[in-house]
Amino acid sequence: MITKTKVISYIVRDIKGFPELLVFDHEDQYPDAGTQVVGGTVEAGEELLPALMRELAEESGLKLNESEFKKIGETTYQRKDRPEINYRHYYLCKTNELPEIWEHTVQSDGEDNGMVFTFFWLSFPEARERLTGNFAELL
Repeated sequence: MITKTKVISYIVRDIKGFPELLVFDHEDQYPDAGTQVVGGTVEAGEELLPALMRELAEESGLKLNESEFKKIGETTYQRKDRPEINYRHYYLCKTNELPEIWEHTVQSDGEDNGMVFTFFWLSFPEARERLTGNFAELL
C-alpha cells in the first residue's frame, strides 16, 4: 500500500454572516474529478505549510501568507481508485479579498500541469454535497 502526505486548504469568506468555501472544477480536462479544494502532495523534505503555499500558487495562482493559515485537523483517507492511503493535513484561511470567480492554468511538475481550473465559492451545505474525495470531512 502506498502512503502519501497531503495538505488541504479550506479558504473561507464570510458573506452577510454565512461562510463560503473556495472550490474549483476542471471539467474540460478531467470531468470525473468533480469539485475539489486546493491541496496536494507534500514532497520529500518539504514542510507542511510551505507545501500548501506551493500548491496554492501552482493550482490557483494565489500567493497568500503562511501566517494567514491555521491547522484545523488531520484525517486518513483510503483512495478508492488505487491502493493508496493519504494522510491529510487541513488548514483554514479566512479572507474576503478574492474574486468571485476566476480561471487559472496549473503550472507544476505534476500530472495536472497545463489544466485549467475554474475557481468559485460555495456555501458550506453546497460544498458538503459537491466536494469529491471526502474533502468536506472537516467542514
